[in-house]
Amino acid sequence: MAGPNAEIVFDRLGISLSAIKNNRRTFAFGCLDWTERTPHLAGALGASMCKAFFDNKWIVRKDASRTVALTVTGKKELKGIIGLDFDY
Repeated sequence: MAGPNAEIVFDRLGISLSAIKNNRRTFAFGCLDWTERTPHLAGALGASMCKAFFDNKWIVRKDASRTVALTVTGKKELKGIIGLDFDY
């Protein structure tokens, strides 16, 4: 179940929850990465977030690997939109 502000917050992130809900793919679930052994958000929501973050240049690939890095712009935008502070 989504929180009362989910549509607003995800819209600010560039993600349409209504479009994702109509997707045949599972909406969202936790998945353990088989190489890093750390959990990540999988499903249509995770894929949409990944695409939006790349499109907005909030994340970039490191080298030719699957590893991504948060950009300065990404840090600024995520702090402004959802209050994440990466300077701790």
